[in-house]
Amino acid sequence: MGVRLLNSLHFKIASVVIATILFLFAVYFVWDYYLFSRQTRSEARQAAENVSEITMNSIIELAMLGRHPELLRGALQRLANTSTVRKIQILDLSGTVRFSSDPSTLGRTYSLREDECSVCHRPGEKVPRVAFLEFNQTQLLRFTQTIPNRAECQGCHNPEDSVVGLL
Repeated sequence: MGVRLLNSLHFKIASVVIATILFLFAVYFVWDYYLFSRQTRSEARQAAENVSEITMNSIIELAMLGRHPELLRGALQRLANTSTVRKIQILDLSGTVRFSSDPSTLGRTYSLREDECSVCHRPGEKVPRVAFLEFNQTQLLRFTQTIPNRAECQGCHNPEDSVVGLL
């Protein structure tokens, strides 16, 4: 009876229908995952840009131009304490950390050869402004924003430099 069932037309049709449905579900789930992943990355990129713009246009201007570094440190610390932000730093042109949400990194100078930097700074490639990285088994969105040298910055910074640092 088992052999007869396997050879029956009903069994063959049912098997093809079930296989087709399973295949379509698999295609749908892969497609849905891809779209969700793409949308999530796009939203993360936009959120990082928004945080950067808000930080650049308000906190840094008020704190740096008003020469109130304690305001800047406090603002950076509050931003870094959000669940989505891991670390915020401001580097000068030499790669030295001038402000950081992690006080232990103040004064540290980064080298492009370090693992932490080399993931973005690859020889012959343009450094991405936004990068999705895996570092120390953690997935990260690294976002950088240059700090332009505006006229009001030139009391402390060289007027010939177009950029005074990196957020």
